[in-house]
Amino acid sequence: MSELKTKSYYGIAAVILTLIGGSLILVNGILFLAWSLNWSAVGWPMMHEEMMMGNMMSGRSEWMSGSHFWNNMMSGFSAASIASGAIVVISGLMIFRKPSEAQMWGIIALVFSIFGILGMGGFVIGTVFGTLGGILALFLKK
Repeated sequence: MSELKTKSYYGIAAVILTLIGGSLILVNGILFLAWSLNWSAVGWPMMHEEMMMGNMMSGRSEWMSGSHFWNNMMSGFSAASIASGAIVVISGLMIFRKPSEAQMWGIIALVFSIFGILGMGGFVIGTVFGTLGGILALFLKK
């Protein structure tokens, strides 16, 4: 069983906020990835007019105006969001399982919650919850 005592409201709040924030970041990353993969199958609607007019008129190079650039960029941001959401969830679980290492896991949750903003940060509220949970974990006593 965990050493986290029920008297430690900061500990309970840190675990709950970190788990909720990480879950939101994770779900948002998965939805963002599904959305970007869907658009790669049907194409980016806003890019078709520029491609029909030709890239020479728009002054952009071929690699930047094609849908592959935008799809790869969105997929990369989603992968970063999924990875950081998973790390934040693991941090929340480790704060619960090993309260003696709560400060270290709080820092990890804090860093990866902020890093998760690349994929919209779990509808932004996920970043806020994960950050608050990480900050609360920093104040837990050993």
